Amino acid sequence: KDHKLHIEHEIETLQTKIKNLREVKGHLKKVRPEECQCSSPSDVLKNKETNHLSAGQMLPLRMSSKLKTQWLQKEQKRRKKLRKFLKRLQNNDTCSMPGLTCFTHDNHHWQTAPFWTMGPFCACTSANNNTYW
Repeated sequence: KDHKLHIEHEIETLQTKIKNLREVKGHLKKVRPEECQCSSPSDVLKNKETNHLSAGQMLPLRMSSKLKTQWLQKEQKRRKKLRKFLKRLQNNDTCSMPGLTCFTHDNHHWQTAPFWTMGPFCACTSANNNTYW
């Protein structure tokens, strides 16, 4: 029984690591700077100094209002996701998984027999085959 609990704990730890790595991967994909189409090395240095943003992105010199609006919306969405992620880390919420509907239950959840007595646990529904894992 101890071996099973140890294995389950290891699986949970690895799932958490995978979740965090996926979020980092997604962040890196979104923050990749655009390539600069500059004519000389001095222009490259000037552009980096004048157009460098806090998130590590390069803003093109001339951007249409439509592109600027799209860029601002994307930036707001990225910041919102980052805030949610940091809040989840702060609250120590290890049950949530991106793309899955997860929930936690504890000993006080069930009001009828058989009662659960092994403490809190996390369960996620899978839309593919309507199962829990």
